[in-house]
Amino acid sequence: MQIQRNDELRYIDIWLRTEEPTPDLADIRQRFPNYDIAVWHSGHRDLAELTGQLLKVNC
Repeated sequence: MQIQRNDELRYIDIWLRTEEPTPDLADIRQRFPNYDIAVWHSGHRDLAELTGQLLKVNC
């Protein structure tokens, strides 16, 4: 798990491996009440293929 906190923009990014459980977000929200919190999970799919699909949808 990797946690990145940006105090200027008031957000927290939590990066997790696929097998890691999501941490207790209630505790984090209590400690940082005015921050936006994003949880990111790694995956096993092809990033280039998924990016191509996203670009087709957004055209």
